[in-house]
Amino acid sequence: MKIKDMHIIPIVMPGEDPEWRFAKGGEAKTRAFIIKLSTDEGITGLGYTGAAAHHGSNLAGVQAALETYGDLLKDKDPFHTENIFMDLDSVLRGNNDAKGAIDIALHDLQAKALGLPLYSLLGDKTVDP
Repeated sequence: MKIKDMHIIPIVMPGEDPEWRFAKGGEAKTRAFIIKLSTDEGITGLGYTGAAAHHGSNLAGVQAALETYGDLLKDKDPFHTENIFMDLDSVLRGNNDAKGAIDIALHDLQAKALGLPLYSLLGDKTVDP
C-alpha cells in the first residue's frame, strides 16, 4: 500500500459558547484543517489540526507546512511512520500541529488497512459506554 495523495480541507467550527475566553483570548469560531490521505488501495485516513497562537503557530504556517509535507508523503508506505517523520524533519523541522494531523491520518490508514478500530492501535479502549 502506498500513499497517493493528501487533501487539505479548511474547516470552521462554531464554538459551543461564543463568549468563552481564557487568559490569552479566544474566538467564537475555530478555524482548522482536516487532512485526507488516500492510498493506491482506495483506503482513506483522516487527521485534524488547528493552530494556536499561544503555542507559537498560526493557520497560514500550518497550511504551508501541510502543503510541503503532502508532496513528501506520496508513494510512502503508511506503516513506515518512523521513516516518514525522519523525511518530514529533514525538509522542515518543528511544525508539530501539521505533523500531528499527519500522524493521526497515518494511524487511521493503518487501522483501516488492518480492519481494526483506531483506538486499538492507540492503546485500546479503557471504558465501555
